[in-house]
Amino acid sequence: KESDEDEDDFKVDDSDSGDDDSDDDYNESQPWRRKASRPQEDEIDAGNEENNEDMDENDTSHETGPIVEADLEDYTKITLPRRRLARWCNEPFFKKAVNECFVRVLIGVHDGKKCYRLCKIEDVKRGKKSYKFPATKGQKPITTNKILILSFGSKNIKEFPMYLISDSRPNEEDLVKYINVVKGARDKVLSKKKASNLRRSQDDLVNNYTYKNEDIELILKERKKMPGVPKNLGSEQTRAELAVQSAKSAIAEAQNRLEEAKLREMNGKNALEESELRKNVEKLDDELRDAERELEDRLSERKKIQESVNKRKEIFLKQQKNKSWAKVNQRARQMNENADFEAFKDQQARKDAKVNQ
Repeated sequence: KESDEDEDDFKVDDSDSGDDDSDDDYNESQPWRRKASRPQEDEIDAGNEENNEDMDENDTSHETGPIVEADLEDYTKITLPRRRLARWCNEPFFKKAVNECFVRVLIGVHDGKKCYRLCKIEDVKRGKKSYKFPATKGQKPITTNKILILSFGSKNIKEFPMYLISDSRPNEEDLVKYINVVKGARDKVLSKKKASNLRRSQDDLVNNYTYKNEDIELILKERKKMPGVPKNLGSEQTRAELAVQSAKSAIAEAQNRLEEAKLREMNGKNALEESELRKNVEKLDDELRDAERELEDRLSERKKIQESVNKRKEIFLKQQKNKSWAKVNQRARQMNENADFEAFKDQQARKDAKVNQ
């Protein structure tokens, strides 16, 4: 059965068609064959208890009535592309934001075509070595040492570096393979309600996260350890602003293409032509939504960088204030010591004068 095939160690089979994604620069030596090691002390486990409490709303075990299974659209909403992982991977909220979401991971090549699996993110941990994401146009490649623990059904759990994650959406074939394996192992299938809760929780966390002083200090400390990571927040502000403007331009362009496609659809000569034009409109409408989501991400990124800048200023001013008070206290102590010494001299002089009388 297909579920037995796919359940076997993320194996590539003859039914895999794959697609041409932007992963061409990575032909590593089959990292998908390595089994995930047991969590170590260096795993990203800070705040686990807090994460579990905050994510309770995603638990659907209390759902009453018939559970409606999630469809491809629901899975797409909580499937993270590689570009989003790259933007979030070094953020303090990363593990919590991606927990229980999905990715489309490259598992191998068959007959010259790349083969992918839709997998669930079970955990995030630190690897022994840092690596870079593929560079995107106009931006430096992001460096991280974090890796994802992914499951393809409860019996197949492995670790993957994030450069193997696809930037493309999952398709119907990906979903069918995943569902077959999950049901074959008698695991619980994702419901529409849980998918909706996961997406809502993720958006709320990422868009409203407030950086603490400890977050900034940790980020700066980790940046110093990471090779090739820019340490100048000013340059990151400039890059983020350019990215926002680029995303706005992409939306305007997508809107124009969509309007033109709608006009062509209205002027279709026959049913066949209208059907093709309608498909093109739907495709362009999806592209517009992608562009809008991209802008949201860029605006969120710009906001977080500005918060980082503000926090760094606060820390700097606090340090300067502490130094200033230290100098004031030092001067006060010196003045007190001088005053005590002068008082002692006066007292001694008066004693000497009495003796001489």
